[in-house]
Amino acid sequence: MIFDGMQNKNLSDKNQKSTPKMFDPFNDRLSRDVRNSLSEAFVASLMQMEEGGYLEQSQEWLRQGLTRTYRQYIQDRIQRYDLAFQQIQKKQIDDARIQALILWNHGLFFEVHDILESIWHKTKGNEHRAIKGLIKAAGVYVHREYNRTSSAQRLAAKSANLLNTYAGILGFISNLNVLIEALNTSNPLPPVLEF
Repeated sequence: MIFDGMQNKNLSDKNQKSTPKMFDPFNDRLSRDVRNSLSEAFVASLMQMEEGGYLEQSQEWLRQGLTRTYRQYIQDRIQRYDLAFQQIQKKQIDDARIQALILWNHGLFFEVHDILESIWHKTKGNEHRAIKGLIKAAGVYVHREYNRTSSAQRLAAKSANLLNTYAGILGFISNLNVLIEALNTSNPLPPVLEF
């Protein structure tokens, strides 16, 4: 998302007047735009194994003169992205499913959703449903992050059912049972996923 100088000023002025107290992509359009563009850039960077894309997108947002609420979110994402990217690069992991587990363990649940969706669109049958269960599991913790408890609980039930039913297809997660248990018990803390 590129803005010219006049739009930069207008965006900055607008944010100064109506900045939410909390970064909230469910109720604030700018939060949603920031989150979505950063996630897309990060997933693209992973696919190309080139970190420049997400760093460039992050810096582009930071140059917009956004208020503290947005800057803190962006800086947190840069830090998490760097750690996850370095881990993936160091271990030379090119399997998007395993990359998704690493992102999960760094608390990047929206990004897990994005990377798994790229796989999900290419699958069919039981594998399609199994990946859908993982996408929903990531969604549970996205909702929890923003205190959307009832949405998280509804999604957790759907996710647990899919993960239970298609567990055999998800053998790349060695402790899938821990995730299913966390979803079934409404544990607000996401489990560490092992591969």
